[in-house]
Amino acid sequence: MKAPTQLLLVIMLSLYFLATCTGYSQGKQGRQSRWEYKFVEYDRGLQAQNEINNFAGQGWELVTVEGVVGSDRYVFFLKRELSAK
Repeated sequence: MKAPTQLLLVIMLSLYFLATCTGYSQGKQGRQSRWEYKFVEYDRGLQAQNEINNFAGQGWELVTVEGVVGSDRYVFFLKRELSAK
């Protein structure tokens, strides 16, 4: 498998995992929450840490991190609750 295909597979599996976990937690809370998701890719290092901290300041929560096979890159998956309308 080539790196872009592996990255796509990792993204698809992670989004599936996020969707199933979010649905489960919504049922336990007794209210329906709406979420938006974001994924960003970085080389490991200080830039990633600073960027994730910036996202946290905007209300994003880090959900998981997946390494890209065959590289020093990582995909960070984030979510934040949408405001009630």
